[in-house]
Amino acid sequence: MNTIVIAIPSYNRPDILCNKTLATLETLLDSWDNTYIFVADEEQKVIYLSALGGKERGKIIVGVKGMAAVRNFMTSYFPEKQRILYLDDDINGFVKKDGIAKVDITKEEFNSFVQRGFQECEKSNTSLWGVYPIANGFFMKDNITTDLRYIVGCCYGVINDRTVKVEIDSGEDYQRTILFFEKYGSVVRINFIAPKTVYWCKSGGMSNSRTIETMQVSCDYLIEKWPQYCSLKIRKTGNLPVIRFKRGY
Repeated sequence: MNTIVIAIPSYNRPDILCNKTLATLETLLDSWDNTYIFVADEEQKVIYLSALGGKERGKIIVGVKGMAAVRNFMTSYFPEKQRILYLDDDINGFVKKDGIAKVDITKEEFNSFVQRGFQECEKSNTSLWGVYPIANGFFMKDNITTDLRYIVGCCYGVINDRTVKVEIDSGEDYQRTILFFEKYGSVVRINFIAPKTVYWCKSGGMSNSRTIETMQVSCDYLIEKWPQYCSLKIRKTGNLPVIRFKRGY
């Protein structure tokens, strides 16, 4: 099953979806046929259809509310082995590393790196790939890794495995990374490509329920369950607790 579908979960942020991710995809896609937008309920579907104003921007699917819940719903919605590119609703483009700088990618480069992600998964006998989490050419690398590295939840690809389900809302992308790594022994990360987005500061979506307290609970859960992989890091900005993966895996 080589067709790639794009899945975008969104909750109560139709304007952000239209102005960010869909506007970005409009410059990168030739067709909306394989794009799916997952909303929480029928009421949200009406709101999103209104925001789209009749424009064809893929199929709107009524799913469920909650980060972990909608991620698992999407996993169950698509068939086994389906190639899925998951995007958050606030992606404002993609960049590639160019020396210590970053430059916007073209349509051809977008299609190339998405195809590359799935090809690298097949080479490494795994099913999860991602990109560098921060669009900063100084920190990005000119390589592709297959050890245990964080696969950020705003942009990642999966060769669908319905047995892999997340359980936490805050930090579900850390848990997903671990689950795929444990099952397959590797995860692929393309370190010279990154999404343009801003973390932690937008309303709607998960922002209203993500607090320092809920993030700490999730970190504690992950560290207790997988102490061999996880340690705690406190971000200087905002004192946010996050997981750091230990090296050597």
